Amino acid sequence: MITISAFRWVPEFAYGQVRDLRARWALEEAGIPYKTRLLQQGDQDKPDYRALQPFGQVPILQDGDFTLFESGAIVLYIGERSEALLPKGPVARAHATQWLIATLIQMGSGIRLRPSARSARSLGPGGGGPPLAEIVIMRCAPICAISVSLCLPNGANCAG
Repeated sequence: MITISAFRWVPEFAYGQVRDLRARWALEEAGIPYKTRLLQQGDQDKPDYRALQPFGQVPILQDGDFTLFESGAIVLYIGERSEALLPKGPVARAHATQWLIATLIQMGSGIRLRPSARSARSLGPGGGGPPLAEIVIMRCAPICAISVSLCLPNGANCAG
C-alpha cells in the first residue's frame, strides 16, 4: 500500500499550502488506497528522513521498496496508475500534463486551499470531518471549472 508523508500539525497560515495535499488529492481522485505517515515537528530533519527526502520536506511517497519525493513527480506516478488522472490517448494525455505543469509552476504558489481548523483536523486519522476530496472540491471548484472549460473543447471528457 502507498504511504504519503505529511506533517501532523502545521500553523494555521500554512493550512492548504503543504504539498502533501497534492499527492493525497491525486490518490483520492484515482481511488487508490493509501496510508498517511504523520511526522512530528523535527522528524523531517532526522537522517533517516533526509535519506528519503534531501530537502526535509513533505510529501514522500513510499510504495513498497520504491520511494519518490517532489509533489509533481508523485502526482505523475499516481497518474500512471489511473486513467482518470492521466488518460492513455496522446491528445488527452498532453492536455492533462499541460494542466499539471501549469498548476505546479504558474498557479501552484497562487492557489491556497484554506480549510477551516475543523476541516484541516479531519485530514488526520480519525478526524471525523469531511473527506479530503470534499474539501478540495469545495475550495477549488472555481479554478477547476475554468481549467476544464479552457482545456476541453465542447465539454469533451479528457479520457474520451
